Amino acid sequence: KTAIDELDDESILIDLVHNDPAPEVRAHALSRVTGSETLDKLCESLAPPLKHQARAQRLNQLLPAPDQLSSISDDATLVRIASLCDDPELLAASIMQVRNVQTRMELAGSHPLAKVRLCAAQGIEDIALLKELMQLSKNRDKSVFRLCKERVDQHHAIEKETAERAQLLQALAVYPGLQALGHA
Repeated sequence: KTAIDELDDESILIDLVHNDPAPEVRAHALSRVTGSETLDKLCESLAPPLKHQARAQRLNQLLPAPDQLSSISDDATLVRIASLCDDPELLAASIMQVRNVQTRMELAGSHPLAKVRLCAAQGIEDIALLKELMQLSKNRDKSVFRLCKERVDQHHAIEKETAERAQLLQALAVYPGLQALGHA
């Protein structure tokens, strides 16, 4: 471990992470890896528990403290934070901070993590986009489909109620005798 602390060559550290027989040596070598691209690759290629450690290290690079999330305005960074974290509140907060609606649509429709897809879908309010997402998620993601269907159905119910109210008002205006019935 002392020798690892003195290593600066990331390729040697990565070799140790992948090939050393001792789990504690692999973990210590991983803790010395600092390259963001390298950590991103390790997050995808390592088996647990090293995968979890690599994800935590990369998350710590992107977000040293959870209260700093509001200072991040780059949508790609927010999406990466969401895909790395296990904390549902941090995940939701990072996705809800994504400003680009098209990015949210892409996340809701195709992100590999179900929790990210659902959080992204929750931030979409445009009915046309919800209908599109509902079709995309049909037979692929029950949670996103259900959320979209509920919101679209709710929108249709409000539209129907508004149309019925308008018809009633129009009928009252056409037939003044009904106005007296309406007040009775």
